[in-house]
Amino acid sequence: MVAKRKPAGSLPAVGLATLLAAAGPEMGCADSLGPASVASSMPAETAITTPPRLTLAFDYSVMLQAARGSADNEASSGVARAYGQASLYGSPGGATGTLTYKVENRHRYGELAPQDLGFATGYAGLPATTFSDAGTLLTNFYWQHTAANNRWAAVVGIVDVTDYVDVYAFVNPWRDFSNLVFSTNPAIPSPNQGFGIAVRAMLGTNGYILGGIADGNGDPSDPFNSVGDFFNDPETFKHLEIGYVGSFDDRFTDNVHLTLWQSDALTDTGVPSGHGAALSASWQVSDRVTPFARVGFGNGGGALYDRSAAIGFGYATDRADDVIAVGLNWSRPNADSLGPGLDDQITFETYWRFSVADRFEITPDIQYVANPALAPTESDLWYLGLRLRASF
Repeated sequence: MVAKRKPAGSLPAVGLATLLAAAGPEMGCADSLGPASVASSMPAETAITTPPRLTLAFDYSVMLQAARGSADNEASSGVARAYGQASLYGSPGGATGTLTYKVENRHRYGELAPQDLGFATGYAGLPATTFSDAGTLLTNFYWQHTAANNRWAAVVGIVDVTDYVDVYAFVNPWRDFSNLVFSTNPAIPSPNQGFGIAVRAMLGTNGYILGGIADGNGDPSDPFNSVGDFFNDPETFKHLEIGYVGSFDDRFTDNVHLTLWQSDALTDTGVPSGHGAALSASWQVSDRVTPFARVGFGNGGGALYDRSAAIGFGYATDRADDVIAVGLNWSRPNADSLGPGLDDQITFETYWRFSVADRFEITPDIQYVANPALAPTESDLWYLGLRLRASF
């Protein structure tokens, strides 16, 4: 996530840095490492099959959101993205090399962007993780190498660690849950996009291990400064994940994993060092239903919450690519980031994504928050949203 100004609401200085670290501005990922990838977003007819080949695609997303409570408010934002891949070498079953790139522009339509709506209304969270007014960003520019029929893969360059750290079946904020508590693990202080390296290897048929390191001060509005910071003045985020999948093809829907992380202190923003762990499980129990359960624990590091637990499920309708999902989260605000004495929050979200035309999706979204931490006189808040996405 990137914020150009402090969200309305009582957010201390460390909290702003925490908010910046809590969720990257885009949740896309290396196609072999996560489910919301550039490769997955590409129209099928433009997908790379044999090198050399250059592909380019576009999409435009809109989020309209309204808060209902004693502090009614409205927010709206649009995001234009251009993304693609350049495949330079490779053969089926052999080594492959691909450059992935994505540029986007995030802009608000009115006075408030949906990313800021939570803090503006007393909710210590983000009801729309990716819809901000951050301007023009370079969110992906990395090289990916795979080998042994994709049994191992490595990425290096401008990455977003939320692309591949603790991902699960409903991680894509452009098409799935909108709230931060479901679109990533909010107890992990994932840095903004910047220079990073990650490696993934399959262990036998069903196991895998994934590890990496990234610049803790990433900034996708000035991405290449992160390269110098990484090598000359390193303040980094490290992660290690080990998991079990039903099969390689179903590695994101049928996945159980443990993630460990450690982050250095960030000198410029005053964020303390930290460490923690997360456990996630999602498994498709029928052709239509995929339940999930996720927990996160953190000590320091500047995440938005230091404890988080979520359960829910997704239901695939009889229309291709249409999904109804429900999620319930409990979270404890991080005192180091948001101040002491805040109430625990309960967040509920449900959405229905459906297509009305080829490459055009509509997603009504309803969120309910009990005990909003920054509005102690409020018992609850509602967020009503409508997301539109057109791809080209």
